[in-house]
Amino acid sequence: ALKTKLKDEKNVIKLLTSLKNRLNNLSPRNRSLRLMRISKEWNFDLYSLEDIEINASYRILNCLLEDITPISLMNIKQSSCIYSDIDGEEKTIQLQKKLFYHLNSLNRKSKSLENETGIYDLFIGYPFVECLTTDGTYLRAPLLLNPCRLEKVNDPFYGWTLKTDNEFRPIFNNTLFMALNKFNDTVISEEFLILEKEVEEKNILEWALNYFNENNIPIVVEKELDNFIEKVPELKKDDIPNLQQGKIYIRPYAVLGIFPQSTSNLRPDY
Repeated sequence: ALKTKLKDEKNVIKLLTSLKNRLNNLSPRNRSLRLMRISKEWNFDLYSLEDIEINASYRILNCLLEDITPISLMNIKQSSCIYSDIDGEEKTIQLQKKLFYHLNSLNRKSKSLENETGIYDLFIGYPFVECLTTDGTYLRAPLLLNPCRLEKVNDPFYGWTLKTDNEFRPIFNNTLFMALNKFNDTVISEEFLILEKEVEEKNILEWALNYFNENNIPIVVEKELDNFIEKVPELKKDDIPNLQQGKIYIRPYAVLGIFPQSTSNLRPDY
């Protein structure tokens, strides 16, 4: 009877481990782990708004930090023109339409997934981390995820806004941390993985660096710490940067996108 009981316990543990691994989804195709390029349906680089409004990304980031909601992303009639040539206004209108329809595609996709699954996985990912792990796996993913909802406005100008809920604070990209645990020999406790730590500082980059250092997770910042955003470089498979293996680099990218977290959030139950 004892042997049978031990065998049953082993089978249960084996089953739970199998379910746990299925929930993790640590494949390179997971957009929460490796964002190689901006996709029309899945994500939107907030830096692209600089083409129609000077300092737009800085304004949006500040609104996010100050819990200002809704956040205006763009509206067709009010965006400032950065061109001084004769055709400047026409170019701006063309850019506005391009960005408007890009956001429209992202909105359709996020709503479609919500209808299918009942989950709205739209976040502003900022900042990002980049890492060539000790086993050679390349990661480029958001460190913090700010839950939000994309909404179209039509009056008095048509455009897009982001609505945030002050009750839902930024969360860590748990999928990323699981990948660092598995592929990079980075020792991150289970408590750290499921912790939803509130951002206590206005400078997110500096806060993230300090928080990681406090938890003995080394992270590299190559530029001056400040709340700023850079364009996400588009990468192909052959363009993966030659980073020092095992080092975790912080990048000032800000992406509005669908970053699935639902399965990783279920992981502690197993």
